[in-house]
Amino acid sequence: ALPILCGARVQGYGTSIVSVNPHLSSTRLSILRRYGTAGGWQGQCGDQARKSRYLSLAFFLGGMFGLYHTLRYYLTEHQAEQKFQEGHLQLTLYQYQTCPFCSKVRAFLDYHKLPHDIVEVNPVMRHEIKFSSYRKVPILLAGTGDVLQLNDSSVIISVMKTYLMTNKRKSLAEIVSYYPSMKAMNEKGKEVIEYNNKYWLMLDEQETQHVYPSKEARVEEMKWRRWADDWLVHLISPNVYRTPGEALASFDYIVRMGKFGAVEGFFAKYLGAVAMF
Repeated sequence: ALPILCGARVQGYGTSIVSVNPHLSSTRLSILRRYGTAGGWQGQCGDQARKSRYLSLAFFLGGMFGLYHTLRYYLTEHQAEQKFQEGHLQLTLYQYQTCPFCSKVRAFLDYHKLPHDIVEVNPVMRHEIKFSSYRKVPILLAGTGDVLQLNDSSVIISVMKTYLMTNKRKSLAEIVSYYPSMKAMNEKGKEVIEYNNKYWLMLDEQETQHVYPSKEARVEEMKWRRWADDWLVHLISPNVYRTPGEALASFDYIVRMGKFGAVEGFFAKYLGAVAMF
């Protein structure tokens, strides 16, 4: 490439230039002075090749490290799900089909392939959950003998995820005790039930390292879980009830998918659509 570039004759791959065309331009002469010999060009190429090899090696090692953590996380979850199924823990989810909080719990159970029964609750009378003083859904009943009642979608997910990741080292009752309920007043002055630590997984140090590659990852997960509860679900209504037609169509779907009687469904569809619009 050097003779073509600068018009010089080079002795094969030697280290000296035999002669230089006297008509070389100043630009070509400066290139020739800079790189000197064919050996200089070879040195430049060698440096570039070494840098490329180091960069390729770095990418390879980084990819293998990421693959290792991904496989370890997958195998840990897969083993936990298998042990869960072998334990024959019975799960029953009480829900409204169109409730976003219930949908969140269903998505979690389906993602982890946890078998469960679903009981659709009548939104008006709620006879199906008359056994509970907690009158909201979702409610998850879980147990093999003694049945535990789990309330609040975020608590349900945190409890079940902790149970999976600890490989049943902790009993479900013990894990539930880590999420105590407390009464509080909301911004409207209404008494509500809150749950402490509901976005935390109760894991020891080794289990935490299996689930989270860094402390920042755990904080990030909690941030987005809180955002889904505090913001995302409240953005749904303004986007599905924008016009009278959309409001009516939305409540038609809610009535068809929910457990309403004929009269309840009629009033829920039309009065609900008017109220929400």
